[in-house]
Amino acid sequence: MKLNKSKCRQILFSFIILIFSSALYAQAENKTNAAKNLSIKLQQKVLLSDEQTKRVEGIFTEYINSNDKTAQAAADKKIIALLDERQKAKYDIVKTDMWNEVNKAVSIH
Repeated sequence: MKLNKSKCRQILFSFIILIFSSALYAQAENKTNAAKNLSIKLQQKVLLSDEQTKRVEGIFTEYINSNDKTAQAAADKKIIALLDERQKAKYDIVKTDMWNEVNKAVSIH
């Protein structure tokens, strides 16, 4: 079976699209995993409820996907609004290290 130039181009084009799609999917999956892992770490350090953890994960996902490091203050305020007084005290202790980890995740992705 002979392939003409047109068929070869179609196959090559399809292969390239497949590779790029896979790379984009992997990148999105990595961002989702980073947000989930970071929210679980915060849950353990601040003793978040499951509901709070889900909301924090959403905040982290939104922040990581925004590629806007200036949005950190807004994300921080959203997280603080979810916390009770004891959790706020614990959060104040860990937030600098936590945001350093979040920003590493942003720069990696």
